Amino acid sequence: EFIYPVAITKDAEENYYVGEYGNNDRIQKFSREGEWLGVFGSWGTNPGQFQRPSGIAWHEGLVYVADAVNNRIQVFTDTGKFQKILALHHDDQELTLHLPYDLTVDTDGTLYCIEYGAGRITKLRTTGEVLGRLGKQGSARGEFATPWGIAVDEVGNLRVADTGNRRLVALSKSS
Repeated sequence: EFIYPVAITKDAEENYYVGEYGNNDRIQKFSREGEWLGVFGSWGTNPGQFQRPSGIAWHEGLVYVADAVNNRIQVFTDTGKFQKILALHHDDQELTLHLPYDLTVDTDGTLYCIEYGAGRITKLRTTGEVLGRLGKQGSARGEFATPWGIAVDEVGNLRVADTGNRRLVALSKSS
C-alpha cells in the first residue's frame, strides 16, 4: 500500500523502485510483473531514513534518493542497503542542497538534481563532485519557480517541470 507515491525509477533488470512519503517515507521495490521485492528506509533524519524521498535514480547497482526535507542525496545498493549520504563538494568546498525534489542520471553517469527550494539544477558526479549549477529563483529565462521534476533523454537533453511558472523547460546538452 502507498500513501503518497511521488517517484519511480527502474534498474537494468526492469525492477521498479517507488518512493513515497506521508508517514511511509520509504522506497519499495517491485519486479517488472509487480511482485513486491522489498522495502528500505523509514521516516526520520538519521542516515538511511527520509523526510520525503521525492526523487530516485538508479545507476550501476546503486539507488540515489533525493531526500527533500533533509536536504540531501542518499545512496543505497539496489537491494536496499544504505551506503552513504552523498557529500557534495567543489574546489574543496562543501556544498548543500535546498529541497532536492528530483534526480535523473544520463548515459555517462552524470546526476542532475532539481532543487525546489533553490530554483536550480545541480549537475554532479556520483562521487558528489558538483560540476555546475544552472538557474535561480524567478520567472525569467534561466529561472525556475518551485521546480518539481527533471528528466534526461538518451542524448543528454534535460526537461524540467517548472511548476511555479506553469511550464516545462527544455535544455539542450550544450546548455
